[in-house]
Amino acid sequence: MADKDFKAFVVEGEAREPLIIENISKVFFHHGNVEIITLPAGENIYMIWKKLKDDHFETDIIEVLREGNEEIRKQLCGLTRDDFSEVYLFFDYDAHQNNLGESDDKDVIDQMLMSFDNETENGKLYISYPMVEALRDYRPGICGNKDNCFVSISELGDYKNNSALHSCNPHFRKYDFDIWREVIDVFAMRLSCLLGFSGKNQACKTNI
Repeated sequence: MADKDFKAFVVEGEAREPLIIENISKVFFHHGNVEIITLPAGENIYMIWKKLKDDHFETDIIEVLREGNEEIRKQLCGLTRDDFSEVYLFFDYDAHQNNLGESDDKDVIDQMLMSFDNETENGKLYISYPMVEALRDYRPGICGNKDNCFVSISELGDYKNNSALHSCNPHFRKYDFDIWREVIDVFAMRLSCLLGFSGKNQACKTNI
């Protein structure tokens, strides 16, 4: 396996996230020896983190996923943690998670970001807010339009559908290099606005 540079992308869902990563692999990683393997955990990041925490992080995340998921076990056949140079975790923010006890629930996001802070060790965690569908909720060259800059937690249930209705590119399979460049440009503007570096006339969307 030494001729391949394997990178593990651990996600929650079995449909949308693997589709997006497949597209990213096709657009950006079709050259060279990099191979991205998407591992749909079928559970949220809080559950995975708690399993590792309960074992004092002595068990490798790849092995935890292999043990708990039959499909992942098939995907990882013939591969060990040593075959993966990097592990990334991509999960949506879950405002209503109930998988943790009271002692773990306080400041859990900060705790998880500290636990998953290195892609060559436990993995590097990225959390989407409100959810991965924010990737299609944009207009080229526009940061926000003031009336639609924020998504409240109470509206998260409708956001997945609304993000498709308001999108100029709702189908991830059709994303090419030019579309991804538009997405990156808009999200860079949103980050700049969110962190206070934007001009007076820009409005920031917080679903980044």
